[in-house]
Amino acid sequence: MNFRSALTVPALVAALAAAGGCGGDPKDSGVACDESAVASVQVVVTASDDTSNFLDATVTYAHEGGETGTCENLEGTTLVCGWDLTGELVLTATADGYVPGTKTVNVESDGCHAITTNETLRLDPA
Repeated sequence: MNFRSALTVPALVAALAAAGGCGGDPKDSGVACDESAVASVQVVVTASDDTSNFLDATVTYAHEGGETGTCENLEGTTLVCGWDLTGELVLTATADGYVPGTKTVNVESDGCHAITTNETLRLDPA
């Protein structure tokens, strides 16, 4: 099931309001705000060795040292970590046979939504 289609409109609106998604006056930012949800971070996890193979990893995030979640695998090798979360996200990846890895990402805002940050986490073999 696609994550976006699983969200109900009221749940999405509540999540955006809580995350600071479409708040404020759009005239202040010059950006036309809408009710869509934007991925905060898109991440792929690879092996750090010469193969750089994509890993079937679990990635979690902590937002500003508080809210935590598990990154969603929407399709293929890319995981989405948070929806319309801005500020600091600490990503932690784990995969069988590899040393866990952590990366801190700062997600900017366009005045209404997060500006999606694309990252790669490379894990060392255990």
